[in-house]
Amino acid sequence: MSDSSEYRIMVYVQMAVLAVLTGLLWLSRNLGWIAGVGVVGFGLTAAYINAVYLNYGNGFPVWFFPIVILLLYVGIALWTNQKVKHA
Repeated sequence: MSDSSEYRIMVYVQMAVLAVLTGLLWLSRNLGWIAGVGVVGFGLTAAYINAVYLNYGNGFPVWFFPIVILLLYVGIALWTNQKVKHA
């Protein structure tokens, strides 16, 4: 199945999404909310492409670990933002 043109296209799309996600992570280092929302959106998109098109939805870890990482990112961003406001 990995030789099909649809699979290769989805790999390229996921690589592009991950490249944009990397740029948004870089921009979000200053606690920019727009970049933070973009990180979550592009992260969920990458997880969806990986689970549905590249791994065919096989297995709990394909969904669980990316979502946990995104939730940790959001939690750390909110906690850091509160610490910066009170400092």
